[in-house]
Amino acid sequence: MHDHRLLAAVLLVFLSGKSVAEADGPDHFRASAIEPGNILNIHRNPDSKATVAGVIPVDGTCIRNLGCQGGLTLNEFTTLSPTEQAQRLQENPRWCKISYQGITGWVNGHHLAEQHCDQHTALDENSLPAFDCRRANGTVEELVCSDPSLAQLDRQLNGVYSAALQRYRIDNYEDPRAEQRGWIKGRNDCWKADDVRQCALSAYHHRIAELQVHYGQLEAPSAVYFNCEASALTAVYYPQTIPPAVVLTITPATHNVSQVLAYQQPSGSGAKYQGRNVSFREHQGEARLNWSDKQLNCKVVD
Repeated sequence: MHDHRLLAAVLLVFLSGKSVAEADGPDHFRASAIEPGNILNIHRNPDSKATVAGVIPVDGTCIRNLGCQGGLTLNEFTTLSPTEQAQRLQENPRWCKISYQGITGWVNGHHLAEQHCDQHTALDENSLPAFDCRRANGTVEELVCSDPSLAQLDRQLNGVYSAALQRYRIDNYEDPRAEQRGWIKGRNDCWKADDVRQCALSAYHHRIAELQVHYGQLEAPSAVYFNCEASALTAVYYPQTIPPAVVLTITPATHNVSQVLAYQQPSGSGAKYQGRNVSFREHQGEARLNWSDKQLNCKVVD
């Protein structure tokens, strides 16, 4: 009986289905075949070179299955030798679309194993933040533990932050840990705000967008170039963040600052972005830039 269950689990993970992923197979997976100390990347697309959206730890559980594609056919599984199967999996790897702690993306099916995750456990996993609520400290952390929407954002941030740490360790990106500690302190200071929940919500949205942009977790569109009187401005827009963001780079640097991440603000016409000591309003190819109190009129370079 045990052998039949094991064979079924192997077949579900490695056998190919339809070309478009569907939610077939088990409802949930657990992380598997990952060396201690490593992590499992969640990619935006079913490709090992695709942008990393988050990570799953070596002991990750209750990974929701949204459907798999690729892998071995039943005929290949039953007729090919282990060596031939390995070669075929290299040519046509099994990718599964999953949801884990608020992050949806694709992982290599080789690192997934079927798991029974009862409804109550899955609900608990999806209603709690990434940190231990038994150690919640202060008004804001207690709010995050009691608010499912904030808890989901905390889990999403944890995945994005873990991916940023990986870029730092592997690709020599800037170490994000000091800024993360500062961000946690700033988030917890939201208890001073008139609307504590809105303050925490904005803090999460901005930090997630900041990490996604700075650590290359999003596909960057083509830059837009502006002439701003005696300065040159480059704008790279990220409409996929919440709220939409833009990276503004000015040359020469103004007040020793050359680059700012700004977030879209409500605006009657055009698009308005606000960053640290910088505001940028763009409408139909023209823009008004306020950079550290320096006012500049800008036009798109054709």
